[in-house]
Amino acid sequence: MKIVNGRWVNQQGERLTTPEEHNAFQDTLTRVKSFARGKALTNSKVQLLFNILSTDDDKDNALTSILYMDNAQLKRLF
Repeated sequence: MKIVNGRWVNQQGERLTTPEEHNAFQDTLTRVKSFARGKALTNSKVQLLFNILSTDDDKDNALTSILYMDNAQLKRLF
C-alpha cells in the first residue's frame, strides 16, 4: 500500500476496495501507531513504516532468521 494524492491505494494504484485490503491496512496502521508511540509523523515517514511493517508471517520469520545470523552466515547468502 502507498499514498497517492493523499489517499491510500494498493500496489496497482487503485483505491482499497476488498475486505482483505482493508484488514491489511488496519493491521499495518495499528503496527505503525504502536511504533510511533504518539509522535507526529510526516507522510514520508508513515509510508516508510508501512513498507517496513506490512509483512506477513513468512516475511517476519525470514527477517527474524536473518537478524540472528552472524557475519559468516550472512556472507554465505550472497
